[in-house]
Amino acid sequence: MTRQQSATHVAASNGAIVFVCRDPGRRGLVERLVQPLRTHAAAVDALLAVARTAPKAVLLNLEDVAGSEHDVLAALQRCRPHMPVYVLVAPQDEPLARKLVAEGATDYFVLPSDIRRLPTLLKPEVKTASRASSAPVGEQRAAGLFRAACELAELAVSQPQPLFRDGAMLILRALGARQGCVFSRGAEAGGLERVVTFGDIGPDDSAGVEAERAAAERVLRTGEVLLVEAGTAGAAPPGLLCVPVRDADTTFGVLCLSGKTDGTPLGQNDCHAATALADALAHLYRSALLRNEHARLALRDASTGLLKADPFLTCLEAQISRAEDLRAEVGLLLLEPQPGVQAQEADVLERLGVAIRAALARGWEAGRLDTGVYAVSMNRAPEDESLYKTADDFYDAAAKHLAIAGQRVDARLRLRTALAVFPRDGATARALVAAAEARLAVPA
Repeated sequence: MTRQQSATHVAASNGAIVFVCRDPGRRGLVERLVQPLRTHAAAVDALLAVARTAPKAVLLNLEDVAGSEHDVLAALQRCRPHMPVYVLVAPQDEPLARKLVAEGATDYFVLPSDIRRLPTLLKPEVKTASRASSAPVGEQRAAGLFRAACELAELAVSQPQPLFRDGAMLILRALGARQGCVFSRGAEAGGLERVVTFGDIGPDDSAGVEAERAAAERVLRTGEVLLVEAGTAGAAPPGLLCVPVRDADTTFGVLCLSGKTDGTPLGQNDCHAATALADALAHLYRSALLRNEHARLALRDASTGLLKADPFLTCLEAQISRAEDLRAEVGLLLLEPQPGVQAQEADVLERLGVAIRAALARGWEAGRLDTGVYAVSMNRAPEDESLYKTADDFYDAAAKHLAIAGQRVDARLRLRTALAVFPRDGATARALVAAAEARLAVPA
């Protein structure tokens, strides 16, 4: 049983008080002051009773659980976390009672001085007929929306797209949607793309689908909640509610709700609930986007956009693994400016890195291994044989291509290059780097 379920059960039980006591005199005294009371001589029997049915509270006579009072209290808290637990103690045991309250007991009564407080605190609440029969729908709806908010929070660690899709579906379900859909705003064109369809949409619903899209596009432009009530011209018979998934000035998408399963009309309460949940989804989605962007930036050199050393080596290992399966080659080309004034200038080195990145062919990856040392990895596919006579011709052409990119940064800039190839020069990323660095160290 979850913590929330236990709390609901205790609040709704309004039942008897479970009393653990073997002393007939003390038991009779408490029974005269507090009713209804279910008395058990042993703590084990009381625990079993509490597990079966949630009582209003539990009252422990400390003398009857002496030595195991901490374990009994912990067991009750695990079973019914929100249930009040009171302790009856003799004056000399009051320090122990205070310790139990610190561990989670609700309160304690010192006998005989506190005996008159018992009925004040433990008096049962009587349900009136009107309260028992009301079973307010509003409270049930609030509980359902609260659960939806909790479930949304559990999606916080998801990737952006699954988070948006699953969160939107969760919201539609929590609102009691009979039919609905969710549009996501395209990253490039900025238009709407349907990413979620909720409920049954048949071939005859094309007009309703177009009405949803038109309403969603309006919401995207204005950023406002749109409620088209049932019976309004152009609206679907159950009505239509469109809510932007919006955080600050950015609208990430639109939730569209067409009617509810309970048949009640869409109204302002639905607007408020949908808006609150959509705002929570928007905040979580933005956070996921930022988290991914920060993770991406953490892998790359800020000034050039190239991979940092460790991420580059990880990428090179992945290329080697694929090449091993395909019986192919992976070339690693190191590039370093020859000594000179230009080679010492930070802005030249940064512009060189940017130029190398722009010159990468498909399937190549580049990294910045050191301040002025760049690395480019490239797969040599079998079809490359038709373009070059030998493998060395392929790598020579790649080196010249990248050297030209360096000269575009500064005509006086000359690059030194060194090549290492998997599998002939090494079977790991670090082995290839070491082989290429050894060749780069040899004077030209």
